[in-house]
Amino acid sequence: MPEEPPRFPSHPIREVEARYVKQAVCGVFAVVTVDFEPGHGAGNGIELAIPTDVCFVFGRNGGDHDYRVVFGYLDAFAKGMLEELAANQQIIMDAKVILRRMVIHDVDSNERSFHTAGKMAARTALERALDGCPAETSQ
Repeated sequence: MPEEPPRFPSHPIREVEARYVKQAVCGVFAVVTVDFEPGHGAGNGIELAIPTDVCFVFGRNGGDHDYRVVFGYLDAFAKGMLEELAANQQIIMDAKVILRRMVIHDVDSNERSFHTAGKMAARTALERALDGCPAETSQ
């Protein structure tokens, strides 16, 4: 009987930062820090969680973005993570991903940038999990 693939993540992976920044005429900008924690055991993929103490600032001092843009970026980030993890057939995805930090540039941020950052975050977390890095180690 074949052995079931391991669940990802098997332990918490803290402070995974995805920084996708290229300053040019048409720049790209996405910076996101997340924690990966084991899910509920159902193997249903990933759940992106936003802690209740996260504060979003909009308007004059927080940029011109409103909640629709921010949640569009978060959706793109989650889709990027899911794509990257789904490409790895050696694992069962079962992760709760907790948003810790998100930085948006008024001009250079877009959904494509956050999608790429999501792939980068998943790749980093996978590398750390498969290399056996301790749960509390940060990059």
